Amino acid sequence: MNLRRPWGVRPWLVTAMVAVAVTAVLLATLASSLAVNDAVEHFGKKDLALSARHTAAVASDFYGDRGRWDPADVRELARVEQVQGHTVVVRDPSGRVVAGSDPDQARARAVAVVVAGGRPVGTVSLAHVGGGYLRALTQELHDALRSHYFVAGLIAATLGVLVAVTLGFALAEPIRRLTRAAAAIESGDLDTPIEGDRGAAELRQLGRMMARVVATLKREEEIRRQTISDLAHELRTPMAGLRGRIEAAQDGVLTDMPALLESMHADVLRLGRLMEDVERLAAAQQPGLLLDREEIDLAELARVRARAFEDFYRTAGIRLMTDLEPATTLGDPERLGQVIDNLLSNALRYTDRDGRVILRVLATRTQAIVEVADTGIGIPPEELPRIFDRFFRSDRSRSRATGGSGLGLALVHELVRAHDGRVDVESRPGAGSRFRVHLPAGALDTESVLEVKERPAAAAADGTPVFVARVTRDLLPGDWRAVEKALVRRIRGGLKLLAFELDADTDVTPQAVTTLISAQAELKGRGGRLVIVCPEDSSARQGLEASGADRALPIVDDEDEAIGALVDEPAAAGA
Repeated sequence: MNLRRPWGVRPWLVTAMVAVAVTAVLLATLASSLAVNDAVEHFGKKDLALSARHTAAVASDFYGDRGRWDPADVRELARVEQVQGHTVVVRDPSGRVVAGSDPDQARARAVAVVVAGGRPVGTVSLAHVGGGYLRALTQELHDALRSHYFVAGLIAATLGVLVAVTLGFALAEPIRRLTRAAAAIESGDLDTPIEGDRGAAELRQLGRMMARVVATLKREEEIRRQTISDLAHELRTPMAGLRGRIEAAQDGVLTDMPALLESMHADVLRLGRLMEDVERLAAAQQPGLLLDREEIDLAELARVRARAFEDFYRTAGIRLMTDLEPATTLGDPERLGQVIDNLLSNALRYTDRDGRVILRVLATRTQAIVEVADTGIGIPPEELPRIFDRFFRSDRSRSRATGGSGLGLALVHELVRAHDGRVDVESRPGAGSRFRVHLPAGALDTESVLEVKERPAAAAADGTPVFVARVTRDLLPGDWRAVEKALVRRIRGGLKLLAFELDADTDVTPQAVTTLISAQAELKGRGGRLVIVCPEDSSARQGLEASGADRALPIVDDEDEAIGALVDEPAAAGA
């Protein structure tokens, strides 16, 4: 009897899974209990801050109508916010409390600046009645959840036991087989068969993954050996030259010391370039550690890199041409510049005098493409699959004569892959080569969510044109920020009279209201006006009224009515 190992893998697996299930239930229960306060408080802060900005926008209209703070207006603000469970305190620019404000306000509050006529005229402070951020809601959640914790824990523990028992017996034997195979692989036997054709689907997938890992290990071992052999070969040539020259100098055979030192210096420089290429390749194979992504104009980057190569091409007697159209991507400008440099350097090395190299940047809906095409010697078809391998050179004697190390295209491949792109090549011997780098296109311009059109037949008495805006697609709550950016850009570009059309079924979220009020404030500050077009009795109109936006924004039923309101009322003087 084996006293030191009374249990096999199945009981241990069942026990471990039951323990994990019970522990997970306990931790989840504890975590949910602790997280309620933080989650509700965070939500309360955001809700209160948004309400404060909304109230400040309404207060701005009140102040603008009278040119001063009126206690009746402040009391009206307080009455409206009382329905939402808020207390309101209004202060003038000197910090004094305006009459009509709530006399007692909790410390947990949100403050927003009131702007009228393009200048701050005071502040609005909001707080939840009773203090704290949604304290009553927090207590209700605790009361509602407490009675369910115990029952949920029992149910989860019971299900955990049943699942653990079932899976324990189903997984044990396949895991044992895979464990034995993994142990053999660990010992260095990469020819060990992986028996992963039985068991659960996940275990079969694990077996296939282990088989692929073994194949990858074999390939990496082969590459490692080939790399060491290639690197030794690359080092041997300059080292042999250095050794021969040094021994010849020691024997007194070579007496021209300046020429000797110059040739030795060239060999040392070649060794240095080789080491630099190896270091760059090693860094490129860890892309998560080196990329600093930002939005890049690839056309401008290509223009700068082409300018840096002009003298080299001119000296070599090769024409360097560019065909660049705007294309953006998210990436590291230094690393992508290195990609273009390596492709231009490769084309320069393999193109004869009087040849031509074209650097292009193209843009599609989903991709930004950098292309380098040359009229050089080309690449044999049988060598194309290996063109991006380390130390591989299509024409070894020619590459060595021109100083190539065989790492430039391998570096291009790794850097492009780090940018979630791909690189491909087309080539024919004697007809040149074409390398194409495909990168994900950058983010769409914010203008794509908004359509703004001028109404030529409608204009104010002073000739100010009227524009009508509408969104171009169904918007998520976060998309309203893009709408706001697009509106502000057009307003700052000179737009003053704007009718904004809302579809009848538009979901009027707090972000949508904030966007419209921000656009109105931007227009007012520049002497313009905004009118909202929204059908009466529509869900969008009801959403505007429920949010209180109808008190801050002029809303009409159709476009003609909006244009009439914008044209008939003279525009205010610009701020």
